[in-house]
Amino acid sequence: MEIAYRESRAVLDAQKRTISEIDDKATRAVRITVLLLGGLISVWQFAGTVFNTWLAFWGGVSLFCSLGFGVATYHESDLILGPTEEYLDELNYQSESLEGGWETDLVDSYSGFVGTNAEDIEFNGNLLLGQQVFLVEGVLLFGLSIVF
Repeated sequence: MEIAYRESRAVLDAQKRTISEIDDKATRAVRITVLLLGGLISVWQFAGTVFNTWLAFWGGVSLFCSLGFGVATYHESDLILGPTEEYLDELNYQSESLEGGWETDLVDSYSGFVGTNAEDIEFNGNLLLGQQVFLVEGVLLFGLSIVF
């Protein structure tokens, strides 16, 4: 039982590191996007005729979508990293009704935590991918707006 607890705890810690890395990447990409938007808006004000209007417009829309996905990625993180207050209260007041003792129930609960966290990490990974796709698309469209 102790080995199962340690392994479950190690998985939860690894999930925490993974979501922290995703949040860090999202934050960095949001900063880059804000700098790009600020720079491109400044250039637009001085040399607006250089840009193809429609390509620049859709490039801006893509960059704003990238911002939205980035903020959503960062704020979506809500992992379960251990027993919740509700679980501990239940354990405290109903521990005699648990078959196999509280240790067994805790390890069993960890499997639910790991599964829920895996779903959250997958969702955040998809949001981060969307952010990156919109960022690249926005930069590409702005680049094309100068060429055409």
